[in-house]
Amino acid sequence: MTFFEPGPTDSRRRHSDDPLSTPREERRRRATVRWSSAAAALCAVLFVAVVVIGPSTVIGAVRNVFAPGYADLSDEVMALAEKAHLTEEGMQLLIETRPQLVDRDAVAEACQRPADDPPTGCYVAVGNFDRIFVAQPADPRAADLAVTTLAHELLHAAYANLSSAERVRLGPLLTAELERVAIDDPIRRSIEWSVGGHEASLESEIFAYLGSEVVRVDGFAPDLEAIYARFFTDRVALASLSGRLDDD
Repeated sequence: MTFFEPGPTDSRRRHSDDPLSTPREERRRRATVRWSSAAAALCAVLFVAVVVIGPSTVIGAVRNVFAPGYADLSDEVMALAEKAHLTEEGMQLLIETRPQLVDRDAVAEACQRPADDPPTGCYVAVGNFDRIFVAQPADPRAADLAVTTLAHELLHAAYANLSSAERVRLGPLLTAELERVAIDDPIRRSIEWSVGGHEASLESEIFAYLGSEVVRVDGFAPDLEAIYARFFTDRVALASLSGRLDDD
């Protein structure tokens, strides 16, 4: 902490009274003060934004401002996004993950999976930058699989952006909804395969699989459905693409 102690009254002078001060120097001093104040204010705003809405959202917004063309999606990805019935928030999140539709070999490399058993896609978080990779179906008849995969990976990005409090609140809800899934249901094997040895990713996988493939007539818990509704306008239509629609 610095204290200012004024000198004797007769020794204090205004800048304009300083014989070494010129109009140009005076303008420079004032400009420096203004820029310093503006920089301090900007830092304060960014700090508050990071605390209130989270670093990922702030970084995404900054990237959209300073990276022209960043928001462009390929026609193929746009077609998948339309069939996934994304909300405005869902589309913005998709844009921020810079999704790519690539062949299976590229997916295996990006997702760090064996080439002989590649996934249909993955969500990769590197620092504060997220990416989504989706495998291009070799058979056009399997195009709906790419839509389901895109929605699934988008939900991983959505889960990563949730606050700690939201994740804590959703944990028991996800566990309860998974318990309603039959023991021999293939989706359980899919979750187990996706988790592998990374137990910390279990809730994210449950969140992604349930949200992209399962719709119940009586719905999920209201708080869980509310989260999904932030990203999809029609989850019934989305889940129907996976070939399942639970009625229990």
